[in-house]
Amino acid sequence: SGSDNSFCTRSRYKLACSYKISSIGYSDNGTYRCLAKNNVNGSEKEDTKSDDIEVSSQVKASFSDVGEKEVSYGNTYQISCGVEGGKAPHKVTLVTPSSGTLTWSS
Repeated sequence: SGSDNSFCTRSRYKLACSYKISSIGYSDNGTYRCLAKNNVNGSEKEDTKSDDIEVSSQVKASFSDVGEKEVSYGNTYQISCGVEGGKAPHKVTLVTPSSGTLTWSS
């Protein structure tokens, strides 16, 4: 069996197949196993190799303010601080001059 993402090369004594995972995600984490079988002198032989794959990504901070850089006294001002990438739980910390350090986590 196979798919559009797999291909094999063959020779008299060898079969080598590859599988390409497009748009890999965290659900693709885990153990990948290759089971090889053939007949040697009328007897079936097999061998197994495996490897653990961990999908990772860069963690990127985002910071945006909504509104003007200069705000009139008594008005409301909004700042957004976020994180994207990596696996949950995520944690964001905003350090402010007047309210101290604010931390959120998912």
